[in-house]
Amino acid sequence: ERIKQLALEARLIVAEPNGFDPTTLSLAQQKFAYLLSKECADFARRWADAYVVEDTAPRQIDAMMDKHFGVDNE
Repeated sequence: ERIKQLALEARLIVAEPNGFDPTTLSLAQQKFAYLLSKECADFARRWADAYVVEDTAPRQIDAMMDKHFGVDNE
């Protein structure tokens, strides 16, 4: 859902059908969004593993980011 909101904001898609503009992302755009969000989550996890030493800090930041972007782990 968040990826769809971002696509609407970027004007890649429109919210309501108008007979011309797409209302859904293409498969290539969906794959790009998935890969980008996974790269961000992987970076955040690596950063947390390297720099976070307190047990109270979220160690599963990659899973939190996946959930935020609605990415299923494949």
